[in-house]
Amino acid sequence: MNLRSIFFGLVLLIPTTSLAIESKCYELTNQFDVDRCIVNENKKFKEEYDKYYSHLIELKIPVEHRDKIVESEESWLKQLNKDCENYAYYADENSDTNEILKLECRTEMYNHRTIFIKYLINMAESF
Repeated sequence: MNLRSIFFGLVLLIPTTSLAIESKCYELTNQFDVDRCIVNENKKFKEEYDKYYSHLIELKIPVEHRDKIVESEESWLKQLNKDCENYAYYADENSDTNEILKLECRTEMYNHRTIFIKYLINMAESF
């Protein structure tokens, strides 16, 4: 697998999976079900992210590269928090809407990051 195909795969996959997550929950008819769906989707994508990140870290890769991956992931998690705070900024800070917007944002971000981590795993395993 070459870098060009990895890049184009990333570009093509991200928008379609994002739309699928969002539309699935917002097709529901009452707000409680929508909120519960978003919570469940966030949990599912967070678990998938954790699984693939753990797999990446467990690969037999040079220590200095693993350290860079860990550093990158720590930075990404900080960015995730900042981005999702910004995403929910206009909803009252103590409202359920604010929390749901943050979860919605996190779900999308975990999904995108998991796709990226899968490509890192494929790259590491191909060498």
